[in-house]
Amino acid sequence: MKVVTPSFYKDFKCIASSCPDSCCQGWEVDADNASLDYYKTLSGSLRHKIDSVLDKDEYGNTVFRLTDHKRCPFLNSENLCDMHIAIGGEHTPYTCRTFPRFINDFGSTREIGLSFSCPVASDMMWNLEKDFDFETNINSDLPVFNDIDAELYFYLFKARNKAYETVKNKDRSLQERMIDLLKFGQELQNDIYKYDEGRTTISFKEVFDNPEVINS
Repeated sequence: MKVVTPSFYKDFKCIASSCPDSCCQGWEVDADNASLDYYKTLSGSLRHKIDSVLDKDEYGNTVFRLTDHKRCPFLNSENLCDMHIAIGGEHTPYTCRTFPRFINDFGSTREIGLSFSCPVASDMMWNLEKDFDFETNINSDLPVFNDIDAELYFYLFKARNKAYETVKNKDRSLQERMIDLLKFGQELQNDIYKYDEGRTTISFKEVFDNPEVINS
């Protein structure tokens, strides 16, 4: 499988308790099945605490219930994870192991990016010294998935490259580039509407004419 990452991805490193914010507060983390199976093998106070904070959200997912201060129950006073300390980061929930990375598989390609919500990642993006680009590596240990519409995938892949070329064109002002990108997005949406995956309930024209529809 080809693994595609932004050029700055390899330089990312979580700064843990030194972070000016924390991704371990303000939202509930899903407890994935593999992690839950592992927790059943534990005993003692850690197992008791895990069992005491597991809950169901409105969608029926098993989550770790936040404290009254909206913090993960395992986030200690030093903004470090007690679960990570006790059993290692490899046994924390999938979201905890990967965030702020996000991973998407398309056929034989895995794309890994970083969320702008992370202060470290956003600083890296804002302070790029070189033009934004991607790096591609091969990982033979990853499975290959093929349950995608290949025609649509390659069409969108080419369209995305064109979008990047548009926003990186420094011969035009930032405002002009954003206008070009919006126009291209409108043309693209019209083209992919024939695919089920490309159907939307809100058209570009509706958004341009009535921005408030985004909030409805």
